[in-house]
Amino acid sequence: MALFSIIITKIYLTLPVRPICSLLTLSWPWASFTKEKLKHFLKEYWRWFKENDRHWNSSDPALANGGLFTLLKLQHGSTGDISLLIQYTGTNGRVDALNQTAPLIDFVHHMNSAAGTNAYVASMENSWGPVTRLQGKEARLSNPLKDARLMDWLYLTQTINGSGSNQFGKYNFFYQIENFTDVEVDAIWTHFNQTGQTHLNQALLQIDSYGGCVNTNDEVSNPTAVHQRHSLLKSQLQAYWTDPINEDKCIRWCQDFFNDFFFAAEW
Repeated sequence: MALFSIIITKIYLTLPVRPICSLLTLSWPWASFTKEKLKHFLKEYWRWFKENDRHWNSSDPALANGGLFTLLKLQHGSTGDISLLIQYTGTNGRVDALNQTAPLIDFVHHMNSAAGTNAYVASMENSWGPVTRLQGKEARLSNPLKDARLMDWLYLTQTINGSGSNQFGKYNFFYQIENFTDVEVDAIWTHFNQTGQTHLNQALLQIDSYGGCVNTNDEVSNPTAVHQRHSLLKSQLQAYWTDPINEDKCIRWCQDFFNDFFFAAEW
């Protein structure tokens, strides 16, 4: 019997082309909103995904929005503005080739119109935690494509995924299936449109776009560990602090908001 030995000296891997993404962060000061304007803004945010979620994998590049991901950050008045981080890539993983930017342009114009005032283009992007606008130094939104930063997907992911310095934190999340109610908007307005509370200078409600492919699974015939398959948005209540003396106040603020958001209508 003959024995053969195989020595592998080289391995060739064919990697897919990394997507190119647009990254755009818009910002509106709290002072530009009334409670009614905020309610309209939030409802339009939910409504855009409600009306367009079915197009996530459309064969029409003018409709396909599966490459759109957004983070609406309702920051506490002591933290900063209301900001909207938008990450987008077209159906072929490009935004610098072919005309595949229609969903991005439509979403940006829709939300800017819903805000009722032209947004600032924030110069700092951060997917985790608060966003700081360099007040008075940013330009106003003029063109969603020209105002966005064009970035390699991997570099973009590494750029916006910083966890920051060590600190304490309180975190809750919940899924948004239906549109925002008056009770929910009242809770947001009451607990976030405040100033002078320095212990809440890193507090926000971050509302992520959801849906798309994750909502296509049939949980009746194919149950999974992640069963929230009808949500259009996912909200994340966050508060961070560095001084332990602020712990009780920050946690109490989170609890008060949570109670008013979910249970005020039951009292």
